[in-house]
Amino acid sequence: FLGLFVVAASVGLYAVMKLNEFNGATTRMLEAGDRMAEYKERLSDALLSQVLSEQKYVVSRDDARYGHFLAAAKEFETHLDKAAFLADTIGSKEILTAIKNQHVRYKALFEREAVHIKSRKGYNEGWYKAEKEKAVEGAIEELNNLQLYVEEDTKNRTRALAEAGTGALRVAFAMAVLSLVCGIIIASAVTRSITEPLSIMKKKTQEIAEGNFDTTINL
Repeated sequence: FLGLFVVAASVGLYAVMKLNEFNGATTRMLEAGDRMAEYKERLSDALLSQVLSEQKYVVSRDDARYGHFLAAAKEFETHLDKAAFLADTIGSKEILTAIKNQHVRYKALFEREAVHIKSRKGYNEGWYKAEKEKAVEGAIEELNNLQLYVEEDTKNRTRALAEAGTGALRVAFAMAVLSLVCGIIIASAVTRSITEPLSIMKKKTQEIAEGNFDTTINL
């Protein structure tokens, strides 16, 4: 019966461990997805703030606007570093790297353009505008790709967790069946160990009652 108790306790312990593991993985997955989506929104806002600041600077040539651009760029880089630290898949890291490259190009283009503006010399304003738009559009496209990737990754992880949960349930069920079989075997063995000697004693007692005193009982 002690063996039966150990098996039953093992089934319960295994089920509790797997349930905690499943709940923990689900919580971490959802939190990571929510945080990555939040960083995507913050990156989009910071990028939009940079675009507005640089466009106003090109028109007004106000140094305050240039300062606003640098502050928004710093905010963008901070959020990007946090998102990169959170990323735990090759796909998300590649997308974040692409976003960083586009942002670095956009920032470098505007800073070079700002040098031309401050020098008050003529420069190819149309080229800079087109190249900046390409960099911004590339960053926005990658940000959208990041959102789609996070959503798809969450679905895949949820599916994997569901499959793992099903596997754990099967193992727990098998262990429960094993526990039941062991219980039946143990109970049968214990019952037989009690009833078999009693049956022998009953038979020998009947023999003595019939006058056969030569019989012996070896139990």
